[in-house]
Amino acid sequence: MKVLLAHNYYCQPGGEDEVFIRESELLRSAGHEVLEYTANNNKIAEDGTWMKARAAMRTFWAWDDMVGLRSLLRRERPDLAHFHNTFPLISPAAYYACQREGIPVVQSLHNARLMCPAATFYREGRVCEDCLGRFMPWPGVVHACYHNSHLQTAVV
Repeated sequence: MKVLLAHNYYCQPGGEDEVFIRESELLRSAGHEVLEYTANNNKIAEDGTWMKARAAMRTFWAWDDMVGLRSLLRRERPDLAHFHNTFPLISPAAYYACQREGIPVVQSLHNARLMCPAATFYREGRVCEDCLGRFMPWPGVVHACYHNSHLQTAVV
């Protein structure tokens, strides 16, 4: 089986990064062909202000990555795509690329970032589900849940 693994590495390596690495090794050791589609948040830290603003906008939809990923999918034709972390450099456009190319997708949720800007459902010492089920996480923006920033929370 040919599997595409997609992951956005964090600046500080953690459990999600390790799971991605180990899954890749495990699949290869079982005889599967593994393609890796990755990004690394260290790139953002190295960029200037303009590029950081561009990275924030790409969180919503990265057209150039979608085009590149579709090209890879057409060329390699994986049987399955398994997504781990896609925030912030691999955007939802990657899912669209897979859908357009007829590639089934599996998503591992290692945290609650898709439903909670803080990714924890925890704020000010208590469980918080104010953003759960909302299309836009406005309560999280009001409370500046991501990096204690209203603006950064709005982007998340």
